[in-house]
Amino acid sequence: MSVPPTPASTVRSPSRSRAALRIDAESRTIKVTPDGPELPALILRPAGRTEKLPCLYYTANGGKIIQSAAMALGEVEKQWVADLGLVFVSISPRVGPEDPHPAQAEDAYAGLVWVSEHADELGIDPDNIMVYGKSGGGGVAAATALMARDRGGPALTHQILIYPMLDDREITVSSGFENATWPGASNRVGWRAILGDSVGGPDVNPYAAAARATELEGLPPTYM
Repeated sequence: MSVPPTPASTVRSPSRSRAALRIDAESRTIKVTPDGPELPALILRPAGRTEKLPCLYYTANGGKIIQSAAMALGEVEKQWVADLGLVFVSISPRVGPEDPHPAQAEDAYAGLVWVSEHADELGIDPDNIMVYGKSGGGGVAAATALMARDRGGPALTHQILIYPMLDDREITVSSGFENATWPGASNRVGWRAILGDSVGGPDVNPYAAAARATELEGLPPTYM
């Protein structure tokens, strides 16, 4: 389920927060590959900064089924941009069930490559890129880091995974937690949307469910 992107424009955030008054926000759609789909993107920059800055690359995704570059963003990300002096680039990959695996992981990795290749345009230090994701996007961020390692892609300094969807098998303690925001039934809907009948089975690719990866050497330092 896609959320229509805001028309391309460069505007100051309308929020009244102090952080928002010190950042520039650009909402647009981009093609991360010549033959691929247009993806919604959101770029936040500290106002008035002209030097090359670190980049926080956000793989925006809601439970594997919601596409929006602003998915799950809050005040804290604006504060990071304004106070820490970084460029925040959110690119939201395609979602299931319309586009099952590997669409999400491939879009997110292609987005990382796009960010690296457009570093000058975006005011980014290409040697200082971190990947960041929450929930469904946290799983996509982890997959992006795996792909970057395996394909010799842009080097990541860190990965930040916030309550990430990493394992389709529901064998961890946290997979048994129930809450009103995201109950187990919703979790299963999300996984099935990208994996179909293979969910929970023996042949799921680590790029779809990063907990399936058995070799973690070479990945960037991780905060989870």
